[in-house]
Amino acid sequence: MLIVVYFDDFYKEIVRRLNIKFKLVHYTKIPINIKPSALIITGSKKRILREPPIPKLDNLIQKTSGPVIGICYGFQYLARLSGGTIKENDTAYRGIKSGHHYNHYDKVVALPKSWTVLEKEDDFISVAKCKNWIGYQFHPEYKQIDFDKYIVSII
Repeated sequence: MLIVVYFDDFYKEIVRRLNIKFKLVHYTKIPINIKPSALIITGSKKRILREPPIPKLDNLIQKTSGPVIGICYGFQYLARLSGGTIKENDTAYRGIKSGHHYNHYDKVVALPKSWTVLEKEDDFISVAKCKNWIGYQFHPEYKQIDFDKYIVSII
């Protein structure tokens, strides 16, 4: 089963657009006895460098048999978990660039060699893949065409 792990209100567009069966789980209530077939880790208002790791989420990521998709904060979480480098901005990076909708303070700037960078903006990585993990620094859930291309086609 697809699991969507959320932190705050950044999950609403994902839930609205998903037309398959899934389970929505708050990051503080991740069950230990679940093995997802796919996992989406949503964006968040949280700042990745100011938050501690979440052992139950780390475990869930490792137990997922299929794709693990990180969106914005979710991508930053995957990057940090694998040893990537994230930098803070003093101000939010918001708007549309290269056709993608961005809304973040922190950004992934480097990843280990196990990752393949697929898209890059001026000073950050916007799309990258590592085995069955894929991360998006932008929010594909804001446009149906992006959601279908970057989420639905993978899960």
